[in-house]
Amino acid sequence: MKKTYYIITMILALIFSTSGLHAGDGNETRTVKYRVTAVSAADESITSESNSAEVPFPLQIAVPNAFTPNDDGINDQFRVVTGGAERFNLEIYNRWGAMIFATSNPSDWWDGTFEGSVVQDGVYVYQLSLLTYNKENVYRTGHVSVIK
Repeated sequence: MKKTYYIITMILALIFSTSGLHAGDGNETRTVKYRVTAVSAADESITSESNSAEVPFPLQIAVPNAFTPNDDGINDQFRVVTGGAERFNLEIYNRWGAMIFATSNPSDWWDGTFEGSVVQDGVYVYQLSLLTYNKENVYRTGHVSVIK
């Protein structure tokens, strides 16, 4: 009995597309190209490749609405997770409008401190701006609760 193996390989890199979408509404999409390669079990030098297929998926931005900076190892930081961005900017403001944290590094997070001290319990405002790899600007503003 002749067996055929199928290997799915990702070709090229991420391809970005925004056809018909509005920048900043959270519906930006990215596309990945895949190609299926069939390899004969009897002779691995015999292969057949399919046409490539583009599979779109939306840009994901995850922003928590609360965290607990109490050093218990669970939800101790406010961290924004993105599917990737060419440019990233995050700012946190207190209830009086003073900026208490800012970063342009998507790997950074806010540990709930300002000038070396843990902030009070309460609601803080964040402003997030991203430039996606498809050159679309995404802006988000929201609230995050600090709970101790």
